[in-house]
Amino acid sequence: MSEARIAVCGATGNQGRAVVRSLLASGRWEVVALSRSPEGEAAQELARAGARVVRADLADRASLIAAFTGARGVFGVTQPWSPDYKHCDVRGEVSQGKNIVGACLEAGVDHLVLSTVLQLGDQAKTNVPHVDSKLEVESHARAQSVPLTVLRPASFMDNMTGVIVRR
Repeated sequence: MSEARIAVCGATGNQGRAVVRSLLASGRWEVVALSRSPEGEAAQELARAGARVVRADLADRASLIAAFTGARGVFGVTQPWSPDYKHCDVRGEVSQGKNIVGACLEAGVDHLVLSTVLQLGDQAKTNVPHVDSKLEVESHARAQSVPLTVLRPASFMDNMTGVIVRR
């Protein structure tokens, strides 16, 4: 079944968890869910659903290579926020993306699906740090010639929960 293996970065986050659930529901894929804390409740929930949960960290390229080895595809997602979600770390996010791309190439992954951000036109730079970091990761992936599909969601309702006020 290794020919039908998909590795999912950010498996315990909102996007990654949705991808894991969808892949498992299709019944077509062996799903490898990457987590920094495989013993955590969110990761264990994915294991109970049928995913193989492995310890990996986007900041640790070697752990990604190990997790991606034997996978046909990878769902990659990066995040620019500090652990307390108070600070944007664009250098860290770019490093995460470069690690994903490099690990895909080293592990022989056939295809990377990379979730980035909405891009209007031919913008090279938006001056929004956590948008520009994703665009830099996309550019890097293309320069490395990794087989690539880019998803560009505009926004997620979950990101607006602190903004929306009920009246």
